[in-house]
Amino acid sequence: MRKLTKRLILLTFLFIFFVPISAQIIDTLLIDSFLLKSSQLVTINPDSARHYIKRAHYLISNSKSKSRIPRWGFVMGQLEHQRGNLSNAAHYYKVSSSAFKKLNNDEMFAKSTFNLGIVYFELGDYTQALSHYLNALNIFTRHNFIPDCISANNSIGSLYYQMHNYKEALFYFERAIKLSKELKLEAHTAMLNGNIGNTLSELGRNQEAMSHYKQSIAYYNQIDDKKGLSILYGNISVEYDLLNNSDSAIFYGKRSLELSENLSRKLGICIQTASLGKLFYKKGDFPISEKYLLQSLEIAQNLPSLDDTKIAALYLSQLYDTTGNTLMALKYFKLYSEAKDSLLNESKSEEIGRLQAKHEFDQVQEKMNLIHEYELKLASEREHRQTLLALTMIICLILVIIFLVIIYKRFMLTRKQKKLIEEQKILVEHKQREILDSINYARRIQLSRMPSENLIKKELERLVFKQ
Repeated sequence: MRKLTKRLILLTFLFIFFVPISAQIIDTLLIDSFLLKSSQLVTINPDSARHYIKRAHYLISNSKSKSRIPRWGFVMGQLEHQRGNLSNAAHYYKVSSSAFKKLNNDEMFAKSTFNLGIVYFELGDYTQALSHYLNALNIFTRHNFIPDCISANNSIGSLYYQMHNYKEALFYFERAIKLSKELKLEAHTAMLNGNIGNTLSELGRNQEAMSHYKQSIAYYNQIDDKKGLSILYGNISVEYDLLNNSDSAIFYGKRSLELSENLSRKLGICIQTASLGKLFYKKGDFPISEKYLLQSLEIAQNLPSLDDTKIAALYLSQLYDTTGNTLMALKYFKLYSEAKDSLLNESKSEEIGRLQAKHEFDQVQEKMNLIHEYELKLASEREHRQTLLALTMIICLILVIIFLVIIYKRFMLTRKQKKLIEEQKILVEHKQREILDSINYARRIQLSRMPSENLIKKELERLVFKQ
């Protein structure tokens, strides 16, 4: 009975404490699995990614795995970013970066900050983008996160390139390619050689640019990246054109066009046919130039791409003007002017749209902050209720244990008393037997000393007879 009671207490303790812990571990593993799956599907299948994120959020809301909330926010930022909801993406990245900072998780804090910089870059806020890029880069460098350092340096270089600060752009591209070569990342090295080539070309260092382009070709061939080669051949064609080497420019232009056609890259075909049309025009081969330019214009209008339409129409106007076809020259010059005006209006619309997006971003950010504060309040209340529930369970467990201990002690006391009574009973019975044995012994002694009944009877009869 004693062993059974101990086992009962142990099982009760294990059930109350370890069953909830096991359930929490299972929930945490499921949440991590759902978040990993959604992160992998963000760029491939956003709808499926959203499904897994919802499942993860449901488990987080109904369990004690609150440590996974920052990770959930980070993946939500990736999803909203992919869907083009920059305001929501920025909100989630801000919340997750703040949470990761409190948890001293430098890696995820830096990644959230870096992604937030990308959002600011796409919103046209280069100052904020650069600030976030540099903050992330400092952390990546401090902890020696080399692949992330490469991405951050490349992004900073691209930002400076966009701002026409080519010297700074070159500095960060060169830092990135040095790290990329150390890790033997062929794809990154190929891309960065191309970026350095473009930057050197803008700085007028054409021979150096060409050297980097050729290195990029070697890397792209190693990894068999046809799209990268197609773009690179186009850049090399432009570079040779700047060097007044028309034959080499046409050679690489045709190679770029061939790859684009094999890959069915309409935009690549459009750009390269326009470039070849311009090259043949400069060379004086007008029929071939006309063929390429008309092909480029047709693709540009079908895409549609106003910028490429403008370029093809301008070259066609110049071509027909040179060949003396005034009507056709006027026709394509009008088309060029229309495309240019449309691009100007589109540029203004984009600027207005960017300002509106920034205004909407600020409004959404304010609403998101209010929602976040409300969610924090609800989470605090939920955590308080869970704490009370846990305390209640602990108190109940203590009471159960006390009750079991009391029952056990009473059982042991009763058992001890029963044993004592039995021992006393045995002792009394033993004494009683000893007393009876003594009485019987004395009786036998007395009986042995007394005359027999027959003798007494005869004596009595004799005495009576004498009288």
